[in-house]
Amino acid sequence: MNYQKIYNNIIENAKSQNRKRGLIYYESHHIVPKSLGGSNKKENLVLLTPKEHFICHRLLIEIYKDDHKKYLSMLRAFVMLASKNTHQKNRYINSRMYEDIKNKMYGTNGILTGSNSTFFGKSHNSETRKKLSEKKKGELNPQYNKTPWNKGKNKDNDIKIKEYSLKQKEHPYNKDRPEMSQETRKKLSDIAKNNDLGKNKSDSHIKNISKTMKNLVKTDPLYKQRLLENSKKAADVSRGVPKEKIKCPYCNKVGGKPAMKRFHFDNCKEKNSGT
Repeated sequence: MNYQKIYNNIIENAKSQNRKRGLIYYESHHIVPKSLGGSNKKENLVLLTPKEHFICHRLLIEIYKDDHKKYLSMLRAFVMLASKNTHQKNRYINSRMYEDIKNKMYGTNGILTGSNSTFFGKSHNSETRKKLSEKKKGELNPQYNKTPWNKGKNKDNDIKIKEYSLKQKEHPYNKDRPEMSQETRKKLSDIAKNNDLGKNKSDSHIKNISKTMKNLVKTDPLYKQRLLENSKKAADVSRGVPKEKIKCPYCNKVGGKPAMKRFHFDNCKEKNSGT
């Protein structure tokens, strides 16, 4: 299908009618999109009906699908156009079209995922990180001088917190668990406040935590299921991402970094055998 030809026909048809704003509702459309260098000059503007405007932006996605940067701009423009607001009440995007656009942006091999992402393999330099940090401090922070909605509230004096608390108690994971006493809650609170985010845990404390977690995996089917689901999600995210290759200095074997660090280098059989 020649999407460019269809797009041109809609534009030429609109131009030939010498349209003017009045009784009929029209929307101004940039023939060459602004994100692609189009200007606000009269010759680059045309009045379209809402339906024509919607179709034109859908066609632009197909026209520029072979150009990564332009394709992304057209996808974003279409999503914004499809959003309802006070000036665009009659626009409608069905579930199939919505799914199609979102998959093109965020689905498998989508234009904003993995190596296709414009930020893939990049990182902010120290100057940019400092600027971003400064924006979150003092008056530049959007939350500056604002009181958190739940400050001073608890399940005894706020209906929302009470409803959430009751809902959590009914969850299968929490249903049969005994409720903590106020003394235990206070101890946990004091530990969290004075423990420097857990960095000062003693060896015995760490061993006790490890033992508890292992027993939890063995005895709690819901916890075990949650671990398996999280593991599967992590595997899905990392699948297809090439691992960095490194070489073991003892046996000269080359392989992916995670496995090589685990079974070679200081743990290499050649090293441990003394050869």
